[in-house]
Amino acid sequence: MTSTRNPWTYRTLLSASACALIAVLPGVALAGQKPCAEPLLADAEIYIVSHSTDADAQVIIAGGDEEGITELFITGPRGIVDIDADFEDGRTIGQADFQFDSTEPSLKELKRAYPAGRYKFSATTTDGCTRSTALSLSYQLLPAPVILFPVEGSTGVPTADFTATWHAIAGAEAVRVQVEVEETAAAIAVDLRGDATSFHVPGDFLQPRVLYTMDVIGIAENGNRTVADVQFTTGR
Repeated sequence: MTSTRNPWTYRTLLSASACALIAVLPGVALAGQKPCAEPLLADAEIYIVSHSTDADAQVIIAGGDEEGITELFITGPRGIVDIDADFEDGRTIGQADFQFDSTEPSLKELKRAYPAGRYKFSATTTDGCTRSTALSLSYQLLPAPVILFPVEGSTGVPTADFTATWHAIAGAEAVRVQVEVEETAAAIAVDLRGDATSFHVPGDFLQPRVLYTMDVIGIAENGNRTVADVQFTTGR
């Protein structure tokens, strides 16, 4: 299942060892590191993806830095989650981006493994300075999207003049719609306003007699995603 952005823009989808519990504040370097002129790790994020159709959920932890990251420490509440990542390339170019996706257990199991609360990030860049931030993980989730058309298992869905519809998702900041070919994973995705209830699927993407999966994803202000999906087959 799986990383909120410009309305009505299409894009093609392409398809730890434990560390010590250290409270890292922005601008404070660890031993052997130096403070950065810009101490904030600005692009980090942590959020829940709850899949209502499959009754499972996962945590996504992601971020990056244009200077390149050579080391990354992430510590969760009470030290339950500890990530220590060392990107070894001679410390010359580093990693521009990182992403950790948990497995997809039940929401109850996920809460035990990744408790709600503050997660501290500390990243060392290729020039040896430290960028840090602390982010909150919340389990406040939007209601599950209710897809009106197509319904699960629909056949003969037209490849032209096909508009997907769903009930308005209360509290959504944005809605993401993804349509994927099951056999090849070729897909399109679009981000819409939070009050959107429909999306016209481009006719040049849909092919006749093909099985597709469509996800409707409500995106909350806290970054959490709630997903519902249906499978359908196009007609001639």
